[in-house]
Amino acid sequence: MGLSGSHTSPSSSYGDIAIQLESNLYVAGSDIKGAVILNIYKPYPLFALEVYLQGKETISVNEIPYQTAILDTTIPLNVPILNGTIQPGQYVLPFVFTLPLALPSTMEHHLKHRVFGKIDYCARTRIASNDRVIPKMEATSCFSIRQPLLFESHCTVQDNKGVNGYFWRKRGMTALEAVLGKNGIHADEEILLNLTIDNTQCKSGVKEIRCRLIEEVKFVQSAYLVPDRMEKKSKLKQWILPGVAANDKTTYVQALKLDPELIAKNLETVNGTSIKRMYLLKIVPIYNMALVKSKPEVSFYINVTSSKSNANPAQAVMIPQENVMAQGAVVPPMYPPAQPMLPPPVQPMQPVQPQASDGSYYPSLT
Repeated sequence: MGLSGSHTSPSSSYGDIAIQLESNLYVAGSDIKGAVILNIYKPYPLFALEVYLQGKETISVNEIPYQTAILDTTIPLNVPILNGTIQPGQYVLPFVFTLPLALPSTMEHHLKHRVFGKIDYCARTRIASNDRVIPKMEATSCFSIRQPLLFESHCTVQDNKGVNGYFWRKRGMTALEAVLGKNGIHADEEILLNLTIDNTQCKSGVKEIRCRLIEEVKFVQSAYLVPDRMEKKSKLKQWILPGVAANDKTTYVQALKLDPELIAKNLETVNGTSIKRMYLLKIVPIYNMALVKSKPEVSFYINVTSSKSNANPAQAVMIPQENVMAQGAVVPPMYPPAQPMLPPPVQPMQPVQPQASDGSYYPSLT
């Protein structure tokens, strides 16, 4: 059974190569660890042996992709060679690299019809020979990135605005003050909201208060065939709080929780170069008047990451400890060596007896 984040290249007569990652999920800013396992069946003239960590943002519009590189790193590997040749055996070559903290999270999103965006990452290894006749060997393993949860405690937003109706005079002024316990949450956590609505100077009562969680996805691309800015806003969830009467003041302390089906959609704040996904908590009072020209409202941008249960990705066992030696050490091969391909045996030619035009055979001279 394969390990997490492992991939093996097709075997050739010279050997095969595999890359194994410690996990298929990493947090930006952490160390990505893995190993390249190289099986050599016969001497291989070495030109290059490296690991490439690559990440890209892809925006596809009308099936035309536009890509932006966000990670492109080469990690050289050291393997013992003799006279420029790798000798037969198996080599376990570990590597480690610290991921940049600013890497955006892995995502896929269909913005609208024929407009698609994604962010993906992969680790690729390649061994090549300086002899063009000898084939190169490659292996690739994909992995995901998640942004660490960043938050500010006790975020406060205030808004004081006069309440005006289209067919009424000014009704007075309503003041809103909202405080979040923090503006960074896991998807399965509650949003702690402390809301104060001061309606003492307004003649119209508030029927209800709507708290809306809105997802904003923006694609930004400078290519000529793509609009400079494309965005889509979707209302994910709405909570209804009780209203307040005219000339009154109320304070609510409410825990806003997401539905399980929303948690399963992999909510994640993404702040990429050309792909951005943000979450906005918008709080709007709804008045008893049919039409309102102006009213107060407050909003917060919230950093959202995946659920707490997936906060610490399970670390897969990469290689049994007793089999891991110093870098470049030769260990017994895991696979039987490939048998050399021999040409088929040549069958001896049988003597042919001469034949006459009428189909009869001439007598043999022997």
